[in-house]
Amino acid sequence: MEILEEYKPFNSLSGFYLLTTNNKQKFLTWENEQYKFPVGPMGYIPKSGLCFHDLLMQGAKNKKVLDLGCGEMGIIALFSVIAGAQKVVAVDIDKKCIEWLTHIKEEYNLEKLITFKSDMFQNVRGIYDIIASNPPIMPMEYEAKNTIHDSGGCDGRVYLYKIIEEAYDYLNDNGCLYLSAFSFLGTDTQTGAQESLKEYALKLGYRSFDIVKNVIKPLSENSVTYKQLPYIKSIYPKMKEIQSGQKTAVEFQILRISK
Repeated sequence: MEILEEYKPFNSLSGFYLLTTNNKQKFLTWENEQYKFPVGPMGYIPKSGLCFHDLLMQGAKNKKVLDLGCGEMGIIALFSVIAGAQKVVAVDIDKKCIEWLTHIKEEYNLEKLITFKSDMFQNVRGIYDIIASNPPIMPMEYEAKNTIHDSGGCDGRVYLYKIIEEAYDYLNDNGCLYLSAFSFLGTDTQTGAQESLKEYALKLGYRSFDIVKNVIKPLSENSVTYKQLPYIKSIYPKMKEIQSGQKTAVEFQILRISK
């Protein structure tokens, strides 16, 4: 028996589905139903990575794309392949993530997709038109850090700083970096003691910094983000309070940082 249901982790996103057959799930998009990508053994189903979909569908065709920190589903890499990218490289520090994305690559004969293990840019070679990353961005106190897929360090910016700084040397002269972040981290406006990410990027020599997508994410009281809110507010006192219906919410953004 097959069950097809719409998958909407964010209310503003649509066109994504989960197909369940004999308790096994596959993820698919409306425009490419021939690609029913299997959900991996760790059970991860993409959420925030879906926010990159429209940007890649519009901009990845014939481009060289790097998915930095691809995760188990490698959804940014898969969107890029579907969009017609010339070449897609997907890397992650987690061996299990690379193994499952490689399995998907082989099952669907995705010849333009290259997968390998790398700690950020450590094993990456070449120059890219697009670098896209959905890194860990959750501020966590030392004792609260639990997995490499959640914690962005004490201020949530550890990987953001590193990616913005190092990506510059891997982009062509007209290339761009797509990066996810919470607005409370101080993307274009300072919310804590540090400068905004926009100021940081422009200081490094990037040509422009734009917020190209805003998504409101209501928080479950059991979520990691909700539990970390008191700590987050202590280091980002200027963060905006957002409500979505009866729930506290945060603003999730996709940044485009152009060289």
